[in-house]
Amino acid sequence: MSKKYIILLVSILLFLLVFVNQSVISKTIYAIKDPDDNIIAIIDFNCISIDLIKSGYILEYFYGKKPVRDTSQGFQNIMYNNTDTSLWYIISRWQGKSTKNTETFRIPTNEWRISWNTEPGEYGDMNFIISAYKPPSNLPDVVANVIGRDRDSSIMRGAGDYYLSINTAQQYEIVVEAKRETGTTAVKEESGTAKTGWHKVAGWQGKSTKNTETFRIPTNEWRISWNTEPGEYGDMNFIISAYKPPSNLPDVVANVIGRDRDSSIMRGAGDYYLSINTAQQYEIVVEAKY
Repeated sequence: MSKKYIILLVSILLFLLVFVNQSVISKTIYAIKDPDDNIIAIIDFNCISIDLIKSGYILEYFYGKKPVRDTSQGFQNIMYNNTDTSLWYIISRWQGKSTKNTETFRIPTNEWRISWNTEPGEYGDMNFIISAYKPPSNLPDVVANVIGRDRDSSIMRGAGDYYLSINTAQQYEIVVEAKRETGTTAVKEESGTAKTGWHKVAGWQGKSTKNTETFRIPTNEWRISWNTEPGEYGDMNFIISAYKPPSNLPDVVANVIGRDRDSSIMRGAGDYYLSINTAQQYEIVVEAKY
């Protein structure tokens, strides 16, 4: 019996022996771990492949695509792509570890998808929720609602302008892709669209709780960006709430603990002010898009 078949049989036996110590990567992809929680084998029943991590010897019995390793996002993950990637192209992507709204993106095709990869952070398993909005409607389409580690995707339908609301304290990566129409090989770019950019409206620095002055937003789409670092007392809460007078209802823009750098897209022209609640050092910038 050849070496590769021996390794195949040993790996399957190992899978059966340590079945109680498995961790599910996706619905039919299993990671076998040793007592030190190191991944020593991946068994993918979608494409019938076994990847022996420690030995570096790869046996690929598959009918789909080749396994892809991606460790660029700061947390280890092993990604299997069993679809033809030539059918999909990226529209937008985001990474982070806190609640935010994304910028508006345009979907040119009827069928598109939202993919996500999320991992528990230093505070353990938390909620991870993605909601999609299609302006001017304020009714959310809940795309994902999980707790803890998850990697999956959901197919969406309907061309047009959308944005996402991400509610989590976990690390995540989210990718939006559109599906190419049959027979196309390139993305068609819209002609005659004027380019827009971000222009600073206001900014603040500090290390304590405060309310800002009122500022005026001249456009529908604007953003709040922040950069915060732990101070002399270590990791503390960092919360930004936006208010639009005369309403006293806060729109929570950021709610994190410790170091974070991110931004959230806001919508609606008018007069606003921010309430900043923290004992950490921070810098906050408000920009309008025009």
